[in-house]
Amino acid sequence: MTTELSGRTTAFESSDVRPQVTGIIRRRFFTEGTLVKKGQPLYEIDPRLYRAAANEAQANLQSARANQQAQTILAQRYKPLAEMEAISKQDYTNAVATSRQATASVAQTRAAL
Repeated sequence: MTTELSGRTTAFESSDVRPQVTGIIRRRFFTEGTLVKKGQPLYEIDPRLYRAAANEAQANLQSARANQQAQTILAQRYKPLAEMEAISKQDYTNAVATSRQATASVAQTRAAL
């Protein structure tokens, strides 16, 4: 005696895989439907876009550091001049503020790296 019944099967375990970054996939290291291990690389993403962005961020950081150095030197030069009242206190205050902004810009640019 046999009985035919309709039914549906589902996977015991499944997982949705989503990338953490966008990019062009160069290679796939697995076959769909096969088991993969935790930490196993699944794809190779074309690194050229990320290298270009990293190079740009590095150049921005160097520029920010150069600006910080110039603004810090200017503020240091203005200090004795302000004390002698050879320049206005406002000019000195502006130089110090610009120096601090340049320091913050370095930190911000470093974080972008």
